[in-house]
Amino acid sequence: MKVARRSNYRVVVAVPDFRFREDGERQHRVMMADGKQIADQVDRHCDGEGRAEVKFDVEYTCSHCGYGWEEDEDGVPVCCDEAQREAGAT
Repeated sequence: MKVARRSNYRVVVAVPDFRFREDGERQHRVMMADGKQIADQVDRHCDGEGRAEVKFDVEYTCSHCGYGWEEDEDGVPVCCDEAQREAGAT
């Protein structure tokens, strides 16, 4: 019988990212700084109730075509010819 074990309960507060139109290191630094400020404020108001952290997802895309990054079983990108050429597959 399958039994569900629930753990790692957390509250997630999204940092608004409407200021940026492109991804990049500058955006990442600013978003992490903003998130840290929010997390510090949450911690200050929730003494002894856990800890707020800044977490983020990573989505990989092709620098040539912009599609989501996907590789075949040999590790060769499947999105576009340019990515395959860059990987030395063609």
